[in-house]
Amino acid sequence: MRKKYPTDLSEREWARIEKHFRVSYKKGGRPPKYSKREILEAIFYVLRTGCQWWYLPNDFPLWKTVYEQFRQWKKQGIFEKMNYEITKYSRRKIGRNEQPSACIVDSQSVKTTEKGGSKAMMEGKKVKGRKRHIITDTQGFILGCYVGAANENDRDGMKIALNNMRTKYTKVKKMWADMGYQGRNLKNHIKEEYDIDIEIVKRPPCRFWVHKDTPPELLPTREQGFKVQPRRWVVERTFAWVNRNRRLSKEYDLLTTSAENFIYLAMSRVMLKREYA
Repeated sequence: MRKKYPTDLSEREWARIEKHFRVSYKKGGRPPKYSKREILEAIFYVLRTGCQWWYLPNDFPLWKTVYEQFRQWKKQGIFEKMNYEITKYSRRKIGRNEQPSACIVDSQSVKTTEKGGSKAMMEGKKVKGRKRHIITDTQGFILGCYVGAANENDRDGMKIALNNMRTKYTKVKKMWADMGYQGRNLKNHIKEEYDIDIEIVKRPPCRFWVHKDTPPELLPTREQGFKVQPRRWVVERTFAWVNRNRRLSKEYDLLTTSAENFIYLAMSRVMLKREYA
């Protein structure tokens, strides 16, 4: 019996997601050495602490076993399915419909390490690495995500993220986005392809040019200080939730599919914690 870690699942949390990890074994075979729960808790440990696979503590299952099982679950889409099921349950619990009707999209540039895949440079932010594109509902729960190169256009990344979620969430009709997604061609394409209306949330003007002799009563005015953008803060909060996990503080994984699955895992853990806090 190993010691408990803060990343371990509670009994109620495991009961909620156990069905995704059930395996039927043939009779006569050797019983598995480690339970699926032990392996999943080791994956959560890697996600939260950011350690390398081979640095897992000795009281967890062998790191090669954990990594190989992570690869298999990733190929089977287990983590994405788990996130989908928990999202539906979390929405029902707060009185929402299982199928959201509106969403928010945004991207985040993240640096890579020497072995972390893409070394593309995002010109505006001077960030060499990757870009995460996520789509959330109005509660901040992730509906779809995509990880690509940092120099990839936001619009192209959004289309891939939409393709990743289109079969699961069919009732989305409204999307909020920042000015990086503006353009008539994109708006028309999203409307025709996905039947979704995009609303661009524009920032308020922060500077004005006026003639030096303009009377004070004619000077333009604006609100001073910080102002929350309509609907935009939701997706920014989701990025903050995800980035609490050190594995996602940078892009350590060579494969973008691994990074995407860690994002789904991080979101699933947030929702489980909220449900059983």
